[in-house]
Amino acid sequence: MSSTLILPTTNILYRVLKIKCGDSVGTGFVIFKDNTGFLVTAKHVIESAPGMTFYRHGDSWLPVRPRMFKINENHDVAVLQLAGYEGHPGLQVPDYEIGLSTRGLLLGQQVMIIGFPLGLEIKESGDMNFGRPMPLVKVGFLSNLPIKGEPLLVDAHMNKGFSGSPVVVKSPSESDGNRLSICGIQSSMLVNEGFALAVPIEKAIELIDTL
Repeated sequence: MSSTLILPTTNILYRVLKIKCGDSVGTGFVIFKDNTGFLVTAKHVIESAPGMTFYRHGDSWLPVRPRMFKINENHDVAVLQLAGYEGHPGLQVPDYEIGLSTRGLLLGQQVMIIGFPLGLEIKESGDMNFGRPMPLVKVGFLSNLPIKGEPLLVDAHMNKGFSGSPVVVKSPSESDGNRLSICGIQSSMLVNEGFALAVPIEKAIELIDTL
């Protein structure tokens, strides 16, 4: 039986961006569909002006300049279609295959939430992440199963800035080995209860399909 230990891979770390919109600073991550890149984040991070979203590169904030964007009115998730890397080499993200689903989740399994809590970042990353800062990792456990699109409940304390982070799981299938999947988008926290809330990744895929 494979180890239950879950560790971040470059396929995950390279996807995660520190973003801001107005006074709001959070996290976003890049996924691909039909060879097109999309920045996924929490709606509340960018809803003040989605077209004016910036990402951190070195010591600067650079504009994302999305072709289109879509915000879910009922869930805390938004997607921005990336226009490409021309003139934006720091936005480059490798198009590696990755799972995007809540199917097969196991109650109590370990998850990672990867982002930029409290604006913190690993600054001495050099060229490891295309000039972007490396994110931080928080580990928790899945406390429920998202039946009928309900929010994911993660037993982990979240900090401001994690909003929009990918919630990452290890495939429960032995045949997949150590393959990682993104199952959700970090949204908010039940402060007094110690649970993090995340939107199922399928809600982001639904938005992409409407663009």
